[in-house]
Amino acid sequence: MGPEGSLIKLNQALAANPPTYLHLSTHGSFQRLNPLGSGLELARNDRLTVGDLLSKFGMLSGNRLAILSACETGVTSTNAPAEAIGLPAAFMGAGASGVISTLWTVDDRSTTFLINKFYELHRNNNMDPPKALAQAQNWLRTATYQDLICMIHSGNI
Repeated sequence: MGPEGSLIKLNQALAANPPTYLHLSTHGSFQRLNPLGSGLELARNDRLTVGDLLSKFGMLSGNRLAILSACETGVTSTNAPAEAIGLPAAFMGAGASGVISTLWTVDDRSTTFLINKFYELHRNNNMDPPKALAQAQNWLRTATYQDLICMIHSGNI
């Protein structure tokens, strides 16, 4: 959807053709005092919040993986007894089978390399998502300047 990815356009796209993989690369925030207001920043000052996702039960059925490439997308509130409220649970409630998210702020450049390596391992090498993510993290920790330049020149970024 690119830079014009408003909440209306996202909802229309998901309703018309739910994706197998949903990758959202944007800004995210967790609101400790109002976890239902935690969410992802979209175009036109729109936000996709935990509350929005919880009202869309099953909208992402058939979605294998939601990749939330933004800050604090994995932080949850445990204020409610016996449940964790946050984006991962909300995406799964909306039908995603799995979620990749972060517990902290992330750097855009290193996240780009990490996610590209993840996709290479998962999609091109048929590696399960948890293993592909772990190997991508290990790769990024030990990657040399030349490794990064090679990835850029390969056209994957």
